[in-house]
Amino acid sequence: RRPAPAPLTHREKQQKKRKLLNQLATTQLEHLKEGQEGYQHLLEEHYFAFHKSHATVGTEQREKVREAMQYLLNQELFFRNVVLVGGSFVPTFVHRVLIGEPGVTYPYLGVRLFAHPWGDIRTKCELDADGLPSIPNDRRAGQPEEDEEEVTYLQHLTRFKELNESLRRDAEAQLQFKQLATSNEGGNDFTLTLVNFLDPSEQPTPLKDEPYYGMGALAVGWHQDQHLEPLSTIGIYHLDRHRPEFNPEEQEDPPCYHSHKPPIEWRIGLKKAWNVEVPAIAVPVEDGCAYFLLHDFNHTHQHCVLAGSSARFSSTHRKARSDQDTLPYILSRCCEAESLISVSQHSFYPQQAELLASIHNELEFEWIRQFWYLGTKHARQQPFWRPHLEYLETMWLQFDQYLQGSVTECLANKDQVRRQAMCQVLLDALHTTQHLRTEWDKRYSLALWAEFVEDRCPVIRPVREPADKSGLPYNLTPVLASLAESVWTASDDNVNGGPDHQHNSTTSSSSI
Repeated sequence: RRPAPAPLTHREKQQKKRKLLNQLATTQLEHLKEGQEGYQHLLEEHYFAFHKSHATVGTEQREKVREAMQYLLNQELFFRNVVLVGGSFVPTFVHRVLIGEPGVTYPYLGVRLFAHPWGDIRTKCELDADGLPSIPNDRRAGQPEEDEEEVTYLQHLTRFKELNESLRRDAEAQLQFKQLATSNEGGNDFTLTLVNFLDPSEQPTPLKDEPYYGMGALAVGWHQDQHLEPLSTIGIYHLDRHRPEFNPEEQEDPPCYHSHKPPIEWRIGLKKAWNVEVPAIAVPVEDGCAYFLLHDFNHTHQHCVLAGSSARFSSTHRKARSDQDTLPYILSRCCEAESLISVSQHSFYPQQAELLASIHNELEFEWIRQFWYLGTKHARQQPFWRPHLEYLETMWLQFDQYLQGSVTECLANKDQVRRQAMCQVLLDALHTTQHLRTEWDKRYSLALWAEFVEDRCPVIRPVREPADKSGLPYNLTPVLASLAESVWTASDDNVNGGPDHQHNSTTSSSSI
């Protein structure tokens, strides 16, 4: 068993990056393809924790998964995401949908995706059994009237849970065979799959070429998957989208995917992260094959997806981070804030006010805005998440109201030391809120939204009704000005010994 290498420090990463860029200035880096001399040795020596299999999924299951993929496409459940790359927001070429355990989410490149729950959500949405806030029965997810459309939806989602189990078993066997993991490391209990679809022939702009090795057109650039449990395995299942056969008697002009050009195969590019000594490799992936990034491979290597000529589905199974990215987590944060309110009302200590403001911001920017960023169509398609988001918005409104009350009480407090401490905490926290709202307003006003249909454009939520003055205003500038003035006044009074200092000094001098 090979021990996991220590993670690179930021300085080491920057040194490797500079070395790579310097070499790129003079030459193109080497990569090997399957069948070339040295390919197999390189695969075994430097890409040992990569595994490809054609036996993970049987023929019958493969066709059921393909049918489920096509169902997702027909129901328009795939979305292009507008993501943050290199400081700019850009739409992805790939269309994606997240499926997984009830209540799981997956953040990537500034976007949080909310999973369609695989299996029957009518029996798996009870997520508040461990002391977390209860949601009234009439607002619980998964209790609409049963109809044929819902049953079909749930059946197709179940196909991905079955696929998940097949990949889990194969990953477990390979981890044991290669002696790559112990019982307390990583894991392959996949909790979600990010399902992807890309048809290269239907892209509005040409795909970019891979820049370092000359590998061809990129569907997904070089990267390491983020927000996963450390040292956890990633399993990917690849399927071609089968198209109807071309009938010249029915179609006068054959579409582009019936071109007489030889087809280009899909490939996965693999390289050691920021390494110029070890050549990269390009691994072909065929219809119905699975491949795995076992154990620490995702931490020590980077991978990319090189586009073929056919339309492609892929189901990428991961063990998501459970500490911050699940519904039980954010419900527990709401419970924490409610406990503060029930004990303290508006009379918070500075640390309590800071905690409440932090939870208020997390709800707004990491959950509510992220959900509505994906548009009204996405919201309609999420029967599990809608009632939970309603509950989270109710909590946000409540916390917002209590923060407004805290600001009012703080500004009126006669205790200068306490007022200064509280006002400074609220000032810092609400500065963060104002900054994040400004950044989100920039997202909402991006010119690229003109390319999207209206129900796939972001919705600005949460917001209060215009007539509702019980909470903080959307534009916090006046509140911040009042808090800053109070901090400055209290600080000035403390330096001068308080507002009565000058009068007391004069009186004392006269008495001598």
